[in-house]
Amino acid sequence: MEYVKRIVNSLVAENGTNNPFEICDALGVFVFYPELPENVQGFYYNVMGYKIIGINSSLDDEQRRVICAHELGHSLLHPDMNVFFAMKQTNLLTEKFEREADYFSACLLLDKSVINELRRGAEQVTASALSSLCRMPQKLIDLWLEGVK
Repeated sequence: MEYVKRIVNSLVAENGTNNPFEICDALGVFVFYPELPENVQGFYYNVMGYKIIGINSSLDDEQRRVICAHELGHSLLHPDMNVFFAMKQTNLLTEKFEREADYFSACLLLDKSVINELRRGAEQVTASALSSLCRMPQKLIDLWLEGVK
């Protein structure tokens, strides 16, 4: 998924930040916070060319940041795909798209300077420790580490 890293690096360089909310604002992606069912953390929709991200209003700030980055990944990697439609109305497997969006969010949110500093202080920093220190789900850390190899 080297192309995802290139997209993220270009995006961060162009916008001067890895903050997904600031990047959404710069790109004209509308973010709002509806009340959603407990099992739905967020969604991305493209409606008549308008990119929209909904993030469950019950999430805390750190969860919102991760979900926003994930949905931003969908908006850039799969701009015309509405995942809910794909899951409900087609036989299309969405796992690939979800994995790409997860990897995008991990690449966007993991501050490489922090990780490099952590690695200097310890021979082996575990994924669990990185997850805790970076306030990100471990599955994203694991996915990012897979891409580093």
